[in-house]
Amino acid sequence: MTFSIVIGLVQIIFGKTVAAFKMKAQKGVKYSIAPFAWVFCYYGIGTGIRAADAEFAIARNRQDGLYRYCGYRLGCSLPV
Repeated sequence: MTFSIVIGLVQIIFGKTVAAFKMKAQKGVKYSIAPFAWVFCYYGIGTGIRAADAEFAIARNRQDGLYRYCGYRLGCSLPV
C-alpha cells in the first residue's frame, strides 16, 4: 500500500512538472513561476519528511547505544 501511494505522489509531481514546462513553452517564464513553485514545494516537503525520518532513526540508534553503554539493558537506571 505504501508503494502505491509513493507511485501516486511521483505521478502527481511528474504531471505538475509537465504542466509547468507546457506553460513555459506556451506563455513564457512569467506564467510558469506558480506551477514550478508547486513542484518545488512538493519536492521540499518530501525531502523534509525523508530527512526528519532519517534523523529520527539516527537519534534512536544513538539513544539505544547510550542505554546499552550505561547498563540500561541490565536494569540500571539513568540519573535524571
